[in-house]
Amino acid sequence: RALRTRVVIISGLWGCVGASDPIPAYRLPIGARVPGVGGLAAYWRPTVSDAIRIAAGRGWIFDLLPDDHALALRDDLPRRCRVQIVAGGSDGRRALGHAGKAVKGRLARAILEQGPRTPAELAAIQVDELSVVERSDQRVTFQLR
Repeated sequence: RALRTRVVIISGLWGCVGASDPIPAYRLPIGARVPGVGGLAAYWRPTVSDAIRIAAGRGWIFDLLPDDHALALRDDLPRRCRVQIVAGGSDGRRALGHAGKAVKGRLARAILEQGPRTPAELAAIQVDELSVVERSDQRVTFQLR
């Protein structure tokens, strides 16, 4: 139930879809440029941002989007907290990229199950392989242990 009521997915083709919305298989990345339309993130930004703001109401928006999808949201969305997972490396922290989808999925599940309402509560979520390395109202960054 939480998945259907609290999750909005950003799509290059459809704009916003719900987790249980039936959509056909397609390949159109949000980073694509379409003749006559331009970049899809910029094209969808007003519609997507308004839909997410309305869906969130007075609650926080926990943005777990990949960087290219996050560009479809206006920077001035109220109560938006960017959530990222990074891994340590010899050159410092780096984003997990595609390989981190399973870990991000476990974090998303923990968010839905534990129901944090604020960035501080989000940062207190327990996921075995993650620890918080940065926390503010605008950003919570988890790092792989």
